[in-house]
Amino acid sequence: MKPSQREILFSNDVLDVVNKKYLACKEPQNTWQPTDYLPDFSKEDSLGRILKLQEDSRNLSDAFFMALAGNMITEEGLPTFLTWINQNDHIGDKSGVDDHAWAKWARAWSAEENKHGDILHKYLYLSGRVDMRAIEVSIGEFIRNGFSTKTLNDPYRGMIFTSFQERATRISHSRLAMDAKKVGDDSLAKICHVVAADEGRHEAVYQSFVQEIFYQDPSEMMIAFRETMKTGITMPLSATGAETFQFFSKVTEALGMYTYGDYIEILEFLIKRWNIAKIKGLNDEAKEAQDYLCALPERLKRIAERKKPQDIESIKDPLLWVHKNERIIQENQEERLFFN
Repeated sequence: MKPSQREILFSNDVLDVVNKKYLACKEPQNTWQPTDYLPDFSKEDSLGRILKLQEDSRNLSDAFFMALAGNMITEEGLPTFLTWINQNDHIGDKSGVDDHAWAKWARAWSAEENKHGDILHKYLYLSGRVDMRAIEVSIGEFIRNGFSTKTLNDPYRGMIFTSFQERATRISHSRLAMDAKKVGDDSLAKICHVVAADEGRHEAVYQSFVQEIFYQDPSEMMIAFRETMKTGITMPLSATGAETFQFFSKVTEALGMYTYGDYIEILEFLIKRWNIAKIKGLNDEAKEAQDYLCALPERLKRIAERKKPQDIESIKDPLLWVHKNERIIQENQEERLFFN
């Protein structure tokens, strides 16, 4: 008799991997916190540090800040993400304090993810470059509207989704860090880098979960991979509304923060990471799924060739979530005169 999903997910080999990853998560007091990278208002130099933060931020474009705000709003969707994880069959934290390894990992992951929206929210507020009320409305819309990964509460599909999504998030935060570094905004570069580093660890964790399940249940995981990619990896910010999401996607594509090409490259990476082409012992449906997945990147590349590249100069609509740069510069200059 074929083992059930639950038997696979709670087998000793799979639980051993999950436990190791959970134990590798540091206790909150032993890891970075947002206040480590932001001005400390209890210190005498706090106003000077805020003005320096604002001055450095002026070297970055309004489009950059729209992309940064979009990333922050995505990170603030944590309540929805944890609800989704806990709805996954077999591995959810039903009581909120379940003692099994999957529940412990989900809570540890949430504790780490919680810092990302927190630090970016505080930075954006201090920078003065964005319309915080508009951003907060978008966060409220995001959480109120809900978000579906379209993985049907299937933990196999859910882990494919997180393996992909965490890598996409890492790429976006890393590029924001690089752009900030190029213009000398070292403070923001460090913030984006530390967030990207967390996302990099998280993607590796979820990918290791998938890898172990491929060893234990190759056919079902192969089919889950195919079905997830057929549905497509929907980015969480889509929950703010179609128009907002489409415009945000245009800007990030034009800036090179996250592109359709990245989507394809992530798929190629995962196919190689899990050695999809060489997995043996598959049933007939899984073999068809294997063929579909191996051919998918080239198919997507042909679609990409027909897509018109986005150019930031061609985006004429007012940018979401940002103030006009000229007004902010003037206000910051007035503040510096006041504090001096």
